[in-house]
Amino acid sequence: MGPKPSVVIDFTGLEGQEYYVSLLSEITRYGPWNADAAWENETSDERALMQKFRAFAISKNTNFLGHYSKLNGDDTYSWGYYPPQTFQIMVYFPDSDMFLLSDKTYERYAFHSYYRVNAEAWFSAGEMDPQANLAAVQNYDFGAEIIGFALRLVLTLAIELGLAWLLFYRRQKQLQLILAVNLFTQIALNLVLAFAGYKQGPWAFIFFYFTLEILIFAVEAIVYRLRLLGQAGRTVEKLGPVVYALAANVLSFGAGLLVSDYLLGLF
Repeated sequence: MGPKPSVVIDFTGLEGQEYYVSLLSEITRYGPWNADAAWENETSDERALMQKFRAFAISKNTNFLGHYSKLNGDDTYSWGYYPPQTFQIMVYFPDSDMFLLSDKTYERYAFHSYYRVNAEAWFSAGEMDPQANLAAVQNYDFGAEIIGFALRLVLTLAIELGLAWLLFYRRQKQLQLILAVNLFTQIALNLVLAFAGYKQGPWAFIFFYFTLEILIFAVEAIVYRLRLLGQAGRTVEKLGPVVYALAANVLSFGAGLLVSDYLLGLF
């Protein structure tokens, strides 16, 4: 149940080509994948193809675990359920009956690990070089995290300052205090969230988001209780700043979670 780690590889430079991709691993079993499986549920053609991949893997002192995809042209390979932690990339071209295997061993560097393979140099005069170098580069897109941070920050500041105005915390020093506190807490919060989501995935992101919002509420409630009252210049309900901090954090947490779900697909 829940999100699982994945490996996603974008292939470019393969226009008009039909090919198969798999990840070969030193291990013989991982999750539901097994290098010694009989593949009884596959068709005879599928079994023959998988046996071919197994034989190639054995010849290279590694293992074919049973997962592969058929791709066409510039396409994307995805292993989204228990991919091996370390692996070599295998590409098979059925038309020429030719295999390519990366010399380098790659790894799942993040919860969702993205790579890019540029195959333009594999071909010369329309023919594929059997000694072509299959190399991948990390291709993680940090754009969603950056946009998510910016949107969460803007929404949080808008909610906190807007609610402060409605609750009559309108003096310049009060608004400056709220702005400074939120800039500090939001930057710290988003650094932790970015690392948690990058390394551990969406459930860790949600867990740390919820946990840290409670901590942020406690910090803000104390700071606002001590400072907003002193700067108000009038008698203020003692619980007012605490209620304000609670309401503002509940609203900003909900808004931030919606933004993160839209950009990162948490749920």
